[in-house]
Amino acid sequence: MAACSHAASIRTSPDCPSLNLAQAVLTFLYELARPAAEATPAAPAERPPLGEMEQMFRQMEQVLERIALLNPARPGQGTYPLRRLIHRASPDREEVALLRSMWNQLAWSINDWRGRKRGQ
Repeated sequence: MAACSHAASIRTSPDCPSLNLAQAVLTFLYELARPAAEATPAAPAERPPLGEMEQMFRQMEQVLERIALLNPARPGQGTYPLRRLIHRASPDREEVALLRSMWNQLAWSINDWRGRKRGQ
């Protein structure tokens, strides 16, 4: 499941909460073949305010500078593609919180790092 780029679920009755593979495939293919007009639109995810995104990007930049991934002579150059990637992904508030906790943990874990790349 972790390697999948997409996931889907099929609502079932509480009386019969599981489907065999043939039933699941048949149901899924039926739903894919339905005209788009019948599809129910998904509820839009709550987008984080730009301020939250900028705080997360600042955390990201601080960590990447600390581990010498960014070139200090070209500030912003290294993070621009990452910013575009994250904005294109349109993370919701929960996903931004996950990214922020990841950057926090990385920042904490590199406290004793000497700031040199391998081989320097």
